[in-house]
Amino acid sequence: MPANVLHPSARRPLLLLCVLCLAGCSSLKAEPPHSVSISGSWQLDPVQSDDFDLKVTQWLSAQQQKRQKLLKSRGWGGPMPSDNDQGGLGYFGLIPAEAPELIRARFNETLRPATMLHIEQTDSDVDIDADGEPPRSYTPLQRVSRIDSNGAAKIDAGWKKSGFEVLLQYSDGEAHVYRYELDAATGLLQVTLFIRDETKGKWQVRSRYRRQSEAPAAH
Repeated sequence: MPANVLHPSARRPLLLLCVLCLAGCSSLKAEPPHSVSISGSWQLDPVQSDDFDLKVTQWLSAQQQKRQKLLKSRGWGGPMPSDNDQGGLGYFGLIPAEAPELIRARFNETLRPATMLHIEQTDSDVDIDADGEPPRSYTPLQRVSRIDSNGAAKIDAGWKKSGFEVLLQYSDGEAHVYRYELDAATGLLQVTLFIRDETKGKWQVRSRYRRQSEAPAAH
């Protein structure tokens, strides 16, 4: 294969990245279809939200089953090797699995829903700060770049129907979509994080927040 031609396996993450961009970015709008405000201070309601730790456990279990199935398809007849005995996986084209506690720690550090959100929505931008961290400002339909603990990403933001979406497309093909949407019936803010990766599959967690009333003025 010529040196300047990507191997098919290397093209797949790039293809997925392009598909996600075309599907997600093209449907984003500069403004919501009707007047909607997600501005305010919001506190996580654990009872109304998905159990984050359970979601991570389910994802780990799904990954384990996927690797077991792949091993069997490549001729492995025994049980899945333990975390301490995976030296032979290279024979089957697999690298040793990352330790579950390391995965949990990474999910906890980078993906665990914030306890408090403060959102300021203006005519031109949406500013979001989580748990008192410096706010991140998003301008609809304006692409920016960012490097975080997951790597380098291209970020697109905008309104999709009545929800505000932030799409992060990482250079390795992984994509994160955050959707902020107000539930008119309950008044709760629903924040959905959807992750898609070609090798790791899909993962989703929904968190619901209650608007905090303004503190009474001092007398």
